[in-house]
Amino acid sequence: MPSTSVGTSNKTRAVAPPRRQRLSARLRALHGPFATMTAIAALLALPRPGLAGPSGGVVIDGSANIGQAGSVTNINQSSNRAIINWQGFSIGYGETVNFNQPGAWGVTLNRVVGNEASIISGALNANGQVFLVNSAGVLFSKSAQVNVGGLVASTLDISNANFMAGNYVFSGSSAASVVNQGSIHASDGGYVALLGKTVSNEGVITATLGAVAMASGNKITLNFAGDSLLDVTIDEGTLNALVENKRAIRADGGRVILTAKAADAVLSAQVNNTGIIQARTMAALKGGATTRGTARIGSIKLIASGGTVRVGGTLDASAPRGGKGGKIETSGEKVKIADSAFVTTKALSTANGSWLIDPDGFSIAATGGDITGARLGALLDENNITLQSTSGKGKSGNISVNDAVSWAANTLLTLDATKTIHINAPITATGDGAGLVLNYGGYATTGSAAAGTDYRVNRNGGASITLSGANASLSINGNAYTLIHSMADLTAITPLLFDANGNPVYDPDTLLQAYGPGGTGYYALAQNLDAAGVTYNGPLISNLSGVFAGLGHTIKNLKIDSTAPNANGQYADAVLIDQIGEGRNSPAVVRDIKLANVNIAGFQEAAGLAGNNLGTISNAYVSGKVRVTDGGSAAGLAANNGGLITNAHTNVAVTATHGGSNVGGLVGFNSSRGVIRYSSADGSVRAAGYSTSPDSGLLFSSGIGGLVGTNIGTIAYSNANVTVTTKDSVNVGGLVGVNYNFNTPGDGTAGVIINSSATGNVTANYTSSQLLGQPGFGVGGLVGSNSGGTITGGFASGDVKVHATAASGAYDIGGLVGYNEFGTISHSSATGDVSGIGKNVSEIGALVGMNLDDIANGFGGIDHSTASGTVTGNDAGGLFGAGNLQAVSDSVFTGSVNGVGPAADAAAAAQARAQTAAEQATADEDARQIAAIAQAAASSATVVATTDAEESATPPNPVKATAAGKRATAAIAGPKTEDNVKVEQPAPRVASTEETSAASSEPAPSHRKAETRTAQKSAVKGKGAGFGAAIRSIDIDGQHYDLQDDASKKNAPGRKVQ
Repeated sequence: MPSTSVGTSNKTRAVAPPRRQRLSARLRALHGPFATMTAIAALLALPRPGLAGPSGGVVIDGSANIGQAGSVTNINQSSNRAIINWQGFSIGYGETVNFNQPGAWGVTLNRVVGNEASIISGALNANGQVFLVNSAGVLFSKSAQVNVGGLVASTLDISNANFMAGNYVFSGSSAASVVNQGSIHASDGGYVALLGKTVSNEGVITATLGAVAMASGNKITLNFAGDSLLDVTIDEGTLNALVENKRAIRADGGRVILTAKAADAVLSAQVNNTGIIQARTMAALKGGATTRGTARIGSIKLIASGGTVRVGGTLDASAPRGGKGGKIETSGEKVKIADSAFVTTKALSTANGSWLIDPDGFSIAATGGDITGARLGALLDENNITLQSTSGKGKSGNISVNDAVSWAANTLLTLDATKTIHINAPITATGDGAGLVLNYGGYATTGSAAAGTDYRVNRNGGASITLSGANASLSINGNAYTLIHSMADLTAITPLLFDANGNPVYDPDTLLQAYGPGGTGYYALAQNLDAAGVTYNGPLISNLSGVFAGLGHTIKNLKIDSTAPNANGQYADAVLIDQIGEGRNSPAVVRDIKLANVNIAGFQEAAGLAGNNLGTISNAYVSGKVRVTDGGSAAGLAANNGGLITNAHTNVAVTATHGGSNVGGLVGFNSSRGVIRYSSADGSVRAAGYSTSPDSGLLFSSGIGGLVGTNIGTIAYSNANVTVTTKDSVNVGGLVGVNYNFNTPGDGTAGVIINSSATGNVTANYTSSQLLGQPGFGVGGLVGSNSGGTITGGFASGDVKVHATAASGAYDIGGLVGYNEFGTISHSSATGDVSGIGKNVSEIGALVGMNLDDIANGFGGIDHSTASGTVTGNDAGGLFGAGNLQAVSDSVFTGSVNGVGPAADAAAAAQARAQTAAEQATADEDARQIAAIAQAAASSATVVATTDAEESATPPNPVKATAAGKRATAAIAGPKTEDNVKVEQPAPRVASTEETSAASSEPAPSHRKAETRTAQKSAVKGKGAGFGAAIRSIDIDGQHYDLQDDASKKNAPGRKVQ
């Protein structure tokens, strides 16, 4: 039946005939907070004999004519814009609605003011643009056929004023859905936009050279340029926002946008794709905002603000017919990529497109991650991929590579993290022009890296970065790296300098003058190298002032022999890099590198990696053999350190002969500006012999340590599990040979050791008659000599053994420290056995051999420390063998002493007095308690001794000690020998634990002459076990009982317990 009235102006109203039959009441289920896709699907099964075209139409603005004839409804619009309010707008199967508009630019807003959902099962045609707004929901059923210039279907409303002004802002809180199960087609350059809380495509949508948008939120803005939809902005999110594509969307030469935004803090927005989304490049075209030559580039965006994007199915922005590949973006708080997902921006040429994956944190893992390594590698053959962990609220911002990634295409992988990139598995690119970009700490956004961020290659876990192509590329935080593919590339960083006679020049000053700082660029080891078959006679790199990134790779079988001079009599340092950095605070860095099976021998200086480090060495490892032959420094990693060494590890057999000094498993000499932390050494350190110097005379090996030979800098959180063996050497320790103050006590330039340990055995032998009457001294399980240094949280568990056959003998032997002169020891312990056997071996303690202090001036002291195990030898004591008692507080020895001489006599006397007190305490219960406690205390510090008037060269076989009590393996909180015994000592002094590395102008000592210490020995206040094992008094229930004679009481006044 034809229409009876026509709208002729913006103020005229035209009313269409009423619908012949109302929709079933069950359609109202679409309008409510719990409307779902299941409910919509159920509606499709309902009989629809009475469905008719749109009903109750009223033209609110613009000029339009509504007419209906049979199953066809025609809306003839003469104005560019028109608004029609409808009581209902549905199209039954077999029905057709046509919008005849002035042109493609014509737009009609159709608003449903009734309470029934719109179900489109027939045909909807328009030469312009149609907006259908229904807060009760919109369904395009499987039979729907839509052909329009542009379409918006929305459960959100738009105000009349905004629509007429071209401000396409939609808002509302409807919980109903917009679903397409049919076919929606927009003309070339047109668009389709589906807006609501839940938006789903289960059919086919096409908009060639145009745009398809599906968006979920409570307020959404469509951004147009002319008649072209450019983008979608969600101004306000919604609870449980959901957008999903289950079938097919095609917008070749155009753009597809699926976006949702959460309105809550539970990250509930979801954007899912299990179907096909295609926006391929359209070749042989001109014009348009995305023109590239004669092609239009396609783009795809899947964005979940405050939620998860799940990528399955196919995302296709390729260029199979020419032109560049397109762009794909998948962004959300989380982005999950299925193993079945296929994503491509591949071009027929080599100009592949790009895929941006932008979550807040991303994990590449075989299971439980966001994508597997195998899938990422396969997709890199199709795309240049950027993993950018910047989306969301920044709570994570890390990228973790926990599964191996490899690809062969000439594509680029970019890892762009707000925080840190963790590389825990191999990354391998074999393409000739493949590339990798690493940006950490937000560099890509701010141009600088946030403090505490980095890229970290887990070398121990087998991670590495391989870029084997001849034209491969690497960029890290904006710096392009020169890739090293061969040993020739390595030596070319700073080539050898030759004199006029063709002899290589090794003199550092000459090299610096010739080359300047050298090695100032950025270099990366792009693959593993094998140096077998070549013997180098000096450093491969003379000076590195830039950055050398090993990328987790290994240089193996490196052999350097510089034990012979060149024709000019010059000796080269036997190292890979002679010097790292120039001056204080150098930015030079060597990192993430492994040197395996090195064989390095030098005349004056030898080390696995560096001769002198003034920059930073991190995550480095060296294994093999290092040897120095003429009194120089030798170390597994660096001969000298004046910079930072962190997370470095060695397993090297280090050997020094002929008076080698500053010999360590990791570092030879650590200067006052040197810092070593989180590092360790395994293997062995051996030093022996002596050399002569016209200036200094006889030079012995000195400063021999499992980790560091000589330390006046800082060592923290580090460990040595090294067997240290020396012959005719002084200052020998399981961790550090000598830890000392370069200037004067208390001036801030002393060596500092914090929370570090040694677990290997230390053995020192003294046999040579060349000692010329000077004894060996300073042998300790942790530190040989602690001269003005600080040790906090030190621990030594290895055995310390000293044996002397030379008449000059040896002294100052301790389980923790051999010789402690004005040094501070706090919260430390030693658990190994200590023995000194042979001629004139004395001053032996389970914790310290000799302890000297200057309490009056605040220098030195031992507090909250323990020792256990068995001490054997002359002048053997519990905590220490000889020294000042006043400097010891809150410390305990729980082992046994087997010795001879005054020290042993004092310990035995203490035990006897405790036994006597026990026998006499029978009068009352308190006395019996005193006796029991005294007996327990006595047995906890059992001493077996002889009382020979003269010390013998070889002690007699002692009687075996009784049970020594449990071994103390950590610092204690109170002054306990056993739980029921209180040892009176001065109040504890707190040692500084601050990691400092004060500046000084000291030279690195290469030799330290053995010294006689007559003056030092005269300062000793007392000796023996009385300073560790003796039990002087007991406090019980506030009463104080002395267990020593009157002479002893004068030195240890009683104190009533509060």
